[in-house]
Amino acid sequence: MILVPQTDVHADGGSEDPSKATPLSSRTVRIPQTVRTNQRARLRQPPGIAATVSQKPTPSPLWTFLLLGLVFCLLDFAYIFKFVMDDRFYDGPQPTPLVDRNNTRVPGKSDFLMQAPLMPDLADDENDRSRDESEDTQEDVKSDAEDSEEADMPSTQEKQKDTAGVKPALRKNVPNHDVETPAFHVDFDPLSESSHILNLLHEAGVELNAETYARLPQWSDVTALYGSKPVFVGLESCKRFQSMGIAADHFVSVAGTFNTGTNALSENLIANCHMPKRIKKYGARNRGVRWQVNWGKHTPVGDEQFRQGHRTYNTTDPSLATDNIFPGVAIRDPYKWMQSMCRHEYGARWRHDKSRHCPNLVPNNEDRAAFPVLRPLNVTSVPVRVVYAEFERHHASLAHFWNDWYQEYVNATFPRLLVRFEDLVFHPQLVTKTVCECAGGEMNKRPFKYIVESAKVGSAHGPEKAKTSYVDAIVKYGTEKSRYDAVWLQIP
Repeated sequence: MILVPQTDVHADGGSEDPSKATPLSSRTVRIPQTVRTNQRARLRQPPGIAATVSQKPTPSPLWTFLLLGLVFCLLDFAYIFKFVMDDRFYDGPQPTPLVDRNNTRVPGKSDFLMQAPLMPDLADDENDRSRDESEDTQEDVKSDAEDSEEADMPSTQEKQKDTAGVKPALRKNVPNHDVETPAFHVDFDPLSESSHILNLLHEAGVELNAETYARLPQWSDVTALYGSKPVFVGLESCKRFQSMGIAADHFVSVAGTFNTGTNALSENLIANCHMPKRIKKYGARNRGVRWQVNWGKHTPVGDEQFRQGHRTYNTTDPSLATDNIFPGVAIRDPYKWMQSMCRHEYGARWRHDKSRHCPNLVPNNEDRAAFPVLRPLNVTSVPVRVVYAEFERHHASLAHFWNDWYQEYVNATFPRLLVRFEDLVFHPQLVTKTVCECAGGEMNKRPFKYIVESAKVGSAHGPEKAKTSYVDAIVKYGTEKSRYDAVWLQIP
């Protein structure tokens, strides 16, 4: 007989003696339905596992991470398709900025801005803009659409009426049309002395004020110094370069000694020129414009073995051979050039005190008193030592340095084209077009882009106040004034 313990739970929490047992046959025990269900569930559990309350499975962190990664990949592909693969972002083969110099969107164009230094054919190296020559600053001319949009803007009173009680939003680089400023008006006469210069500044998008206008030179002053047309040396070598090797592997690049406008020439080529055959072979990002020549833009070319073997670019590109690079060589008025060398010597070393006598081609009493090496009477000039990456050059004076450096390019047997920096200032489109087409390139279809701000950026080029913008260059090189200036203090 089976005995079942009987326990009666009372309301006061007590119970009867559990030791008393009653035969099963004489008493019926009712087992609740939930207890029977739990017992069946325990019987179905594997041995050693207790029955637990049913719970929902917890997602694995790995799956959560993979799901987030998939979402980011889809967003990345959408961005590439929208902002990179869309042909509307490219007006011609050269992906240059489509915003103005204030980073304001040009109406009807994209806000996408592709920086020129990121182009494969614009790689930097140890001697280029990252150290000695700074990064580019490209300026866009305001489009006619911008002008028409500004012309259709409501008046100040209408704006105040429409926006009464509304807090204005802060928009960076957007002109405040609510502030009235006195306008400076210039009566443009195509036959006037200043018409050519005014037209340059208008095309460059430079806004004149009375002070700037008063500083501008007359065109007759410019032509008296440099003539009415640019001067080129080496045009006969253009066709020879275009017929050399494989045209699709050709580059156009820049050379010139320190302080001769190599940055400005590079920026103009980068902003306005491309090599169509190279683009056809390697794609639109390979425009065939290099910031400097393979052997170093400031390096003299008298040693042909060094020119052929030296590499300023860390690349294994087989097309980047010395003979595939066409150099546009910038040359500058030696008088102005020597003044710039006094302000910033770069790799040149010579005995001088820029606060007392510079440029000092011939030592005076001040120089001899300050530098013992110049005291002997047989020292008739101040020698110059120029330090390059792998060698040095010695010249009899600063003027000899200028002559010796450019004479090697004049006598060179390889194709090259020498251009005057002053011609780049007053004939930027013609000079840029001539260098570009001489190398086999083509000008971009969009309007010419002027380099308005200083092409020299960074502390390697001295203080900001010493750098020259486009307007400053026109004023500085447009007249003979200050051409022969020098610091000259003579002592007994």
